[in-house]
Amino acid sequence: MKLKGQTSMEFFLLFGVSMTILAILFGAIEQKQSGVFERQNNEIGVQVAENVGFQAEMALVQGEGYSRDFYLPRRIAGTTYNVTVRNKTVYVGWRENYVIRPTLYSGDALNITTESTNQFKVLHNESGVYFNER
Repeated sequence: MKLKGQTSMEFFLLFGVSMTILAILFGAIEQKQSGVFERQNNEIGVQVAENVGFQAEMALVQGEGYSRDFYLPRRIAGTTYNVTVRNKTVYVGWRENYVIRPTLYSGDALNITTESTNQFKVLHNESGVYFNER
């Protein structure tokens, strides 16, 4: 009878140690995965900023009459985001994160939000450069 009790205790001890190791392992994996997702979201933000900056620069360089459709990702990190171009800088913001990229565009401030669409048109007319939702 004593042997059965010892076997049960050894099993529960081994089970407890295994669960502790697994909990530590899952915690480390989750932390690493969260860092990877954050980097991916920042890369998407940089791509959006560079695309919007390029669209504004092209409209400025091409002059009046320029018009072009372009698309942006609908969401970053599962949420809509805002893009502002002003003072030769493109700002992309989502949740409490943001990305800043330089641009050559220095006209009036331009704003985009992906709340209702991810399809836009950049236009340059006598009023200047601006973005329209499509």
